[in-house]
Amino acid sequence: MKVILVTGTPGTGKSVLAKGLAKHYDYELLSIAELEGDFITQVIKGVKVVDVEKLNNYVDERRKTSNKHLIIDSHLSHYYPPDNTKICFVLRCDPYELKNRLIKRGYDNDKISVNLEAEAMDLILQEALREGHKVHEINTTHMTDEQLINEGVSIIDGVKKPLKGKVNFTYYLMK
Repeated sequence: MKVILVTGTPGTGKSVLAKGLAKHYDYELLSIAELEGDFITQVIKGVKVVDVEKLNNYVDERRKTSNKHLIIDSHLSHYYPPDNTKICFVLRCDPYELKNRLIKRGYDNDKISVNLEAEAMDLILQEALREGHKVHEINTTHMTDEQLINEGVSIIDGVKKPLKGKVNFTYYLMK
């Protein structure tokens, strides 16, 4: 069974979409944030370094042993092999809105700054494309949770074609 990946910068709505899709389709949700500690190899200047190969092996074992399709919720999920993936949702959010979301989560200024820059540079989108995934990019900036879940369902059901490269927040880098 192929997995569905939900990735994006922190605060873009990954968990909302992943939980909504898992409920809609009765798929198994695997939230990597809850397991990430098992795969951290070191911490450098407050940044956790994750053993992606070990993480992918874990996901692959779950995929093989689960009696349901898997949905993977993580800002690292796009590193899972595309051969075993049905679709990779890359969630995006305008950096100014994303800043508000990260402040509400209690992120410090340095972590906010790094995440906003990554979002403006399409970092996760570029990584997912480089990995060879079939990507669908969703701009969550003004979406309600229901709209976001409906968008995901429309893509999975083939009502909408996957889009990529349509979201552009590079203006934020010019400030």
